[in-house]
Amino acid sequence: RALEDWEFRYHRTHVEALGEAVLPALLEMSKSPDPFVRSQALHLLGVRPAGTPGVVGALRAHLTDPEEMVRQSAVVALGQQGTEARSAAPALLSLLARKDQEKWTTRLIVEALSKIGPDAKAVSPALLTLFRSESGDLKAECAFALAVLDRQASREVLPFLQELIKKPSGRREALTALAALGDPGLPDLIGLLEHREPSVRAQVAAVLGERGPAARSAVPALTRACSDSS
Repeated sequence: RALEDWEFRYHRTHVEALGEAVLPALLEMSKSPDPFVRSQALHLLGVRPAGTPGVVGALRAHLTDPEEMVRQSAVVALGQQGTEARSAAPALLSLLARKDQEKWTTRLIVEALSKIGPDAKAVSPALLTLFRSESGDLKAECAFALAVLDRQASREVLPFLQELIKKPSGRREALTALAALGDPGLPDLIGLLEHREPSVRAQVAAVLGERGPAARSAVPALTRACSDSS
């Protein structure tokens, strides 16, 4: 009963500590007539270990919930499940096509698809259409998702990312997207190792490091950047 109280959201750590024992209760709470309880139950299901039986199915079922708040919770939770939520990609694509929802919901869907990864590549055409029609944060989110899901989209998203890295806001996300593009994004990343701001050079070095051996062509530029005392 305590889990059904609104304050349970502040006790997420304790819920996680209960492990598998709490799963039946969360699944039951996700069916509550109270949309707030459903929403919070889905958030807690999302942080269960990826691959926990029954979790993705329960989350996917709530993508058609009548309450947008609950649908948003299901979307976020599916993203937290990563590649294990690949079976939900078609349902997320259907939700993406809805016209009666907040733009924030659309952004959450795009973000979730990028977290699911290449297994959700089939949604790339829809994301590309959205990328072409949108602007601002949603366009940037689409560019990042396309970089992760479909490198063939680099011809379209690369010019946008090249402009985005010039702006302090959104630069980190643009750098990560350029890295996700693979070879097409490397020249821009390497060029930024000569940026006048040390913080930008540090961000670029971190992103290149995350790419590992795939970024070996950046080693000479990284070496020069290390010797730069500015």
